[in-house]
Amino acid sequence: MANAQIFARLAHRNGATRLIEHRQNAPLKIARTFPDETGGLEICVMDASPGLLAGDTYETEWVIEAGARARITNQGATRVHPRKTVSIDSSRQMTRARVATDACLTLWPSAIIPFRRADFRSETEVFLAKGAHFSFFECLSAGRVARGEKFEFDRVQIKTRVCDARGPLFYSRNIFVPSLSILGNPFCFGSATQWANYIVFGSKVSKNAAAIAQQVLDKHKIHGAASELSRGGIAVMMLGHRAHDLNRAASEIDSKW
Repeated sequence: MANAQIFARLAHRNGATRLIEHRQNAPLKIARTFPDETGGLEICVMDASPGLLAGDTYETEWVIEAGARARITNQGATRVHPRKTVSIDSSRQMTRARVATDACLTLWPSAIIPFRRADFRSETEVFLAKGAHFSFFECLSAGRVARGEKFEFDRVQIKTRVCDARGPLFYSRNIFVPSLSILGNPFCFGSATQWANYIVFGSKVSKNAAAIAQQVLDKHKIHGAASELSRGGIAVMMLGHRAHDLNRAASEIDSKW
């Protein structure tokens, strides 16, 4: 079993965002950072393993200091391998982030692909200071669809929590258990094989953001809905047949702010 970790601290120095501190344990690593034209920094997280095996735990923590701008991605889909027996622990992935005043964080991982008999739990916890900007995209595949695997995993749980000093801004807990519910029925995925969630918070998010997001979904013929959140920001849920299509639609929505 692998217990991989990354800790990274980013700060605004001399007009640009710098990675000023980081620690990592294999198989996760930050191989390289990529400055962008806005003074921000893109970080690609690399996994030197074939994916999450049963019992593996991956933890990442990001501290974005005041004025820094960061975009965190990974090198490819998160592949979750099967459990051989139910006595083996789930595969787990934990992401934590703190975004300071006037800082910006975009978390944009690739799709999660749970293999047959996989058991996976993902948690994302983010704390936003006043004036912080945060956007997040997450995507779940029905499985190795090209190989004919659809909803053959044991269980996938995806939990997301965003808060600030006043309390919760967003909380979502999605549990997918094919043995207890036919996920392909019209009230769940229907004919779709990809599910995605996009959320964004920040002062740049316009008051009609949900309507703008819905227009993008309609333009790309994506089944989904955008909703305004009670304390600002929006949440968008989507269904589709290709992760790329959902990613493209979410990216276009994110570019509006």
